[in-house]
Amino acid sequence: MATFFNPTTQRIRTVPPWYGPMLPPVINRGAPLSLVNAFVTSDPQMPGPVFPSASSYRASIISSLDMLFGTLPGERLFLPAYGLNMEALVFEALDVQLTSDAQLTIRTAIQTFEPRVQIVDIAVNKDPQNNTVSFVITLQIRGSTPNDLLTYSTSSTPSP
Repeated sequence: MATFFNPTTQRIRTVPPWYGPMLPPVINRGAPLSLVNAFVTSDPQMPGPVFPSASSYRASIISSLDMLFGTLPGERLFLPAYGLNMEALVFEALDVQLTSDAQLTIRTAIQTFEPRVQIVDIAVNKDPQNNTVSFVITLQIRGSTPNDLLTYSTSSTPSP
């Protein structure tokens, strides 16, 4: 049986053998750990900060928007307001009021859950023959030039 000193009760306790091995006390701790710095690279050939490339940054935004449009509100456990229910528009008459409601819903969801972009335009189009509603959203990535626009388009069809 191993023993150790319990500093809270000032007593020596005995540890049963089934408790596991006793680790030796750490005496020499060495130098303190340094914090990770994104601006320091270990490769002298590539100085400068380590940031994602523009294409992977755009891909991550598109992936985030795909997830936002593909999730129904209430599906995420700790984010019940996350998601868009655009399938509800498929069987509705697409008039001016419904178009503005859809645009407002999309604008609010993107502003809330995707702060990396700023919305320039939202177009809602309905194809009654295929029973689909398509959305074309023109976005500007925050911090980029005004002419650098990202277009995201998706369509919604009723699930079988």
